Amino acid sequence: SGYTEYRAIDIVNESITDQINSTYVWLSNQASYTTVEYGLDSGTQTVASESTPPTSVTFGSGTTRATGVNLGLMSCGERARLWLKRIVPAGSSQGTDSFTLRVEGYAP
Repeated sequence: SGYTEYRAIDIVNESITDQINSTYVWLSNQASYTTVEYGLDSGTQTVASESTPPTSVTFGSGTTRATGVNLGLMSCGERARLWLKRIVPAGSSQGTDSFTLRVEGYAP
């Protein structure tokens, strides 16, 4: 049978002088054999294992800036936790599968 796994990544504004305006995240290239979705965490929760879903995260799969997640303004040192949900169907060849997650923002 197939399975679903979850991974968290933190998107960080590492600048000590500049904020980032209009920060968006989206999938610019979806996986071929699996389905990848993503969702914003309101905090920095962790889970017991990669098969445990995070709580209170709504997942989507927008493939353009307009349908992605808006992180808004990110101040110096600010971070946002994004969860990735990877759905592997039964019988799929998932060993060489990949996707592209795009993050875009603008300094003022």
